[in-house]
Amino acid sequence: MIKILEPDEEEKIDYIYKLFGKYDDELGFVPKPLIREEAIKGRVLYIEEDKIASACIFSLRKDKIIVIYDIVTDKEYRGKGHAKEIIKFLSRNHLVELKCPIDNQSNEFYKKIGFKLKQTVKSRKRDLNIWVGYKIGDKV
Repeated sequence: MIKILEPDEEEKIDYIYKLFGKYDDELGFVPKPLIREEAIKGRVLYIEEDKIASACIFSLRKDKIIVIYDIVTDKEYRGKGHAKEIIKFLSRNHLVELKCPIDNQSNEFYKKIGFKLKQTVKSRKRDLNIWVGYKIGDKV
């Protein structure tokens, strides 16, 4: 079940920070104060089994498009549909957009669950694919 991270859940903020840090080679660095700040705004989702398995930081832009900034599933929970469940939840009423380095394995996942490649852009560190979709996961 998807939960919204509450800003007073310090232990969960710490755990999510460590989870993002565990995969910072794929995601980039996600600072703990950012997680806390986004939790205050209600923009951090997570799925918990025996521990937090997946987490996502997102935002709703003024044009009503949801942007996923960071999404991660711990390796031991991958393949269980957690990331797909979070994305499906976010995309049920809004267009969703995210950026993913072109050399990241996640690109295949985004394509498989129904995202469309909008464009590829040059970035300072690595080129990025921009993916967009609405009602993601309904077809899969």
